[in-house]
Amino acid sequence: MDESNAFIKKKEIGNFLILFSFAGFLALQNICVPFSKSVNYSDSSIYQYIGHLVTLGKMPYVDAFDHKGSILYLINALGCLISPKNGIWIIDTIFMMIFFAFAYLISRKFVDSSTALVTSLVVMLGVQENYWIGNTPDFYAAVMSMCAVFFLVDFFIVGDLKNKQILLVGVFSAIVFWLKPNCIGIIGGICIAIIVKSILSKKLGLFFRCLIFFFCGLGLVTIPILIWLFFNNAIMMMFKDYFLFNFVYAGENASLLEKINALYFFLRNQSTVFTLINIFIYYLIYVKKNSLKEKCKNNFLLISSCITLIFQILICAMPGREYTQYGIMLFPVYVLIISIVINEVQKNNIFGKNLWLVGLIVLIMIVIPNCKDSIENQEINWNKTDDVDVVEVIKNNTQQGDKIAVASPDHGGLYLWSGCESATNTPYIQASLYDNEDFWRTYIEQLKDKEVRVIVWNKNWPIENYMNEVIDGYIDVFETEKVCVYLKK
Repeated sequence: MDESNAFIKKKEIGNFLILFSFAGFLALQNICVPFSKSVNYSDSSIYQYIGHLVTLGKMPYVDAFDHKGSILYLINALGCLISPKNGIWIIDTIFMMIFFAFAYLISRKFVDSSTALVTSLVVMLGVQENYWIGNTPDFYAAVMSMCAVFFLVDFFIVGDLKNKQILLVGVFSAIVFWLKPNCIGIIGGICIAIIVKSILSKKLGLFFRCLIFFFCGLGLVTIPILIWLFFNNAIMMMFKDYFLFNFVYAGENASLLEKINALYFFLRNQSTVFTLINIFIYYLIYVKKNSLKEKCKNNFLLISSCITLIFQILICAMPGREYTQYGIMLFPVYVLIISIVINEVQKNNIFGKNLWLVGLIVLIMIVIPNCKDSIENQEINWNKTDDVDVVEVIKNNTQQGDKIAVASPDHGGLYLWSGCESATNTPYIQASLYDNEDFWRTYIEQLKDKEVRVIVWNKNWPIENYMNEVIDGYIDVFETEKVCVYLKK
């Protein structure tokens, strides 16, 4: 059993090739794969467009409103430098491979490499349900959390952490924070467990050393970001959009019933259900069986992981939104919990020589439906042609340098795909802003100041209720099921 050895052995190269193959396969769900017919249409399209603006020297929050963390736009900027439309798929594929690799490495700390391969595949193939169309802050944060958990687990195995491990955990934590702050629950939960264990074990020296190097790691990421924002006059706008706006948005208009429904949504996720089954198996082993050969060494870690899982599920459910991409944050603890349970199953010979048969059956039961669902998701994501005709209408009625306005909560891909820039510093209209009179006053002023050739409007809201004084100068030239396209007269 390779408990604390983090090095990859030659005999494991085959395991990583298998993991990378499945990771690359799931990453094909990304809507920006080169052979996709779709125009990037949802949240991902906004991040991609702001990333494009960053490559032009413009700033998030100042030149384009959004309420996610700065690192998300830098990731998308890198994707745009690789390829304006398809680069983010390459970035996502690399992240997905890292995700799978570190899931395997975490599992390998508790079981042998072959069992770790099966365990990590059984858990990680469930990612297809939460990956959605790719390029989400939740996905990138989950990958960073997986990396952090890999290092943190060593504390519970060997009773100590090296300075460079603590430093790296600080770096990963800062990246998560500057992606989406409510994704920090996994790292936070395990860190709290380490603090409690250190205090109970009277390892105060380790506790203070962890604090010092952890905050150094935070600083390595946070200080450059703040300097970048400061020298581009974006600090105050970042604070307003990333902190104040998110504080309101996190629980905006969410009733108790909606939060309960969201909680149930994340609890019935297939990976959550599978993890709960494993916890139940562990309970039977630990509590009901009196013939344990040895006491579980990882009992404290398992309990801490279960508490962390519950904590992060509650964070996911708190906004009252049943967004499947939120659930991807739970995978680092899924892997950790299930690996600990499999370790106990092996040690106590629960299935005897039939353990491999049980593992094979479970793997087949997981691989076939998840791969089938992933293929279906790929076909759906590649063939969303709703906005293709809209792009053609915009191209046929604009010239180079013309500005357009996408007055909709999504459809941000219309900018990159049409080659036009946003006429305002609000490239999309977040749903909560539709009732904000101050916002509309500013937005309309910006439209009047610019020569806006095309306005794309979301049909869920009657345009005359919001932009009646502007729309008189435009004519409705095209409609889809979701949007209207208005051309300047």
